[in-house]
Amino acid sequence: MFSNMLTSLLVLATVCGALASPTSAGNVYSKRHVLNCSNTVRGPIISQAYADAKVLATVASQYIATYGSSDSLYVDYFKTNDPAVVKGYFDAIANDATTQTLNCPVQSAEASCPGNNAFTRQPSGNIYFCDAFFNLADQSALCTASSLPATKSGTMVHELGHALNHRADIAGSCSASRALSVADALANTTSYSCFARQVYRNTQC
Repeated sequence: MFSNMLTSLLVLATVCGALASPTSAGNVYSKRHVLNCSNTVRGPIISQAYADAKVLATVASQYIATYGSSDSLYVDYFKTNDPAVVKGYFDAIANDATTQTLNCPVQSAEASCPGNNAFTRQPSGNIYFCDAFFNLADQSALCTASSLPATKSGTMVHELGHALNHRADIAGSCSASRALSVADALANTTSYSCFARQVYRNTQC
C-alpha cells in the first residue's frame, strides 16, 4: 500500500526506484544545489546522486507521515524524537532550492578527504566530493545488495544533513547510529542517511 502510494508521488520509473531525469520528474527534483564541476564524468555522477538523495528524503518523509513514531524502524533510529521534527529535516533535503555548491574534483590529498567520501564546509554549506565517493554503489544497489550498502545517494543525504540542517557527525555507521541517545539520534546526520536507505529498500524494491 505504502509503496504504491509513494510511487505515484515520486514518479519512480521502476519498482526498484530508478529515477526519471530530474527535469522530467517535476519541480521537486529540478530544485537543487548548484553543481560546480566541469569534469564531464564526475559532474553527472554528482548530479544523479543529488537527484537520488532527494528521492531518498521524499521516501523517508512520506514514510514518517504514514507511520509516525509507532514504527519500529523509526524508533530504532530516532527513539522518542518528535516525528514532525525528523520529517522536517527530510523535507528540507527533498525541497532544497539553495545556491550552495556541489564541488569536484577534490584531490584525496586534501586535508578533509582521508577516510571520507565527501565533506561539507561550514558556514558556507558547500559540499566537496572525494575520490572515494565515486566508488560507492548506485541507488539501484539498495534493491540488489545482500545487505544495506553505502551509496552515493546516501552520502549525499549525509552531507545535505550538514549543509541544510546542521546535523553533526556523532556515529558513523548504521549500527552505531541505532545505539545513540535520544538527543544524539536527532543530531546525528548518519541516522538520516541510514534510515532513508533502509526505508527505500523496504518500500521501493
